[in-house]
Amino acid sequence: GTPGQFRGVIPDTENGLFSRFLYYSYKGTNKFKNVFGSANKRVPMKDKLESFATQVYCLYQKCEFWDEIEFQWTREQENLLFNKFKNINADCIEKFGEDSKAIVFRLAVSFTRIAAIISVVRKFENQQFKKTPIICLQKDLDISLQIAMTLLEHSMDTYIKNTKTTNHNF
Repeated sequence: GTPGQFRGVIPDTENGLFSRFLYYSYKGTNKFKNVFGSANKRVPMKDKLESFATQVYCLYQKCEFWDEIEFQWTREQENLLFNKFKNINADCIEKFGEDSKAIVFRLAVSFTRIAAIISVVRKFENQQFKKTPIICLQKDLDISLQIAMTLLEHSMDTYIKNTKTTNHNF
């Protein structure tokens, strides 16, 4: 939405609500799209999504059968992530002030959830349906970390635009 719409939902960054969301922003194009030509005829969603929906439903059924999922980091991953997020936290506090730490704390939790979801999907893709602990593969950690760092950048940009103080350098 627009900045005005955003402030209607989250009026300030200080009440804890701001850090409970993940942010991604982008600039739209000023180019007008031709919505009148024959190239814009509708394609039935069923044709585009049926195969994907079937796969997602099968994954859902497998997860429902598991009842619960145990997701784990390796010890090396755990140490790496602890140090990485500890450093990110210190950096954000230095650049944006004490209030920014909540964004990092919650991002670490979201990052773990993102990695768990990617790991479950990978297990499904590899046809591994046995209920065993899911240990995050390095490539899934790397993908999740890229997503988290992008979300951090966008969160801090949104934070800067909506916080009352203005002495930030990110």
